[in-house]
Amino acid sequence: VLLCTDIAARGLNLDGVHWVVQYDPPQDHSEYVHRVGRTARLGQQGRALLFLQPSERGYLELLQGAGVSLDELKFASVQQALCGRNATSRDVYMTELALQKQLESTVATEPLLHGLAAGAYQSFLRAYSAHSKAEKRVLHVSQLHLGHLAKSFALQETPSLISRQQAK
Repeated sequence: VLLCTDIAARGLNLDGVHWVVQYDPPQDHSEYVHRVGRTARLGQQGRALLFLQPSERGYLELLQGAGVSLDELKFASVQQALCGRNATSRDVYMTELALQKQLESTVATEPLLHGLAAGAYQSFLRAYSAHSKAEKRVLHVSQLHLGHLAKSFALQETPSLISRQQAK
């Protein structure tokens, strides 16, 4: 597993990359192709997964307009893969809740992890605000639910508290 920023979208030639998992849309939709290109080297097939929030669905139209072929993977199928085919909706909920609590607890009790998570949250917001003009039509920071976003970084504090802590 290699975790990286958009810097790795160009110039790296890594063998054996089969998946690119994208937590956020690239700054410019034309960069999507370069990110995904890490998987399709020397004629090899590759796959990419791009997480989008419901408010970001318009980004798919930008990609399709650029000639990118897309298949939607429903979140329920990801949940089912994590919890097993016979899992009930309650099983899925309890597994997700336990995982979220464990992540939040670890981040809350480890100062280094907490600082990194808070910094990543702030960096995400700054990068999101810097999307190109074409993307800002569909990816505007005002459409984000900042509390949910903070939770996705395993932070328990409110967004305003995170901002104040980072400013210190």
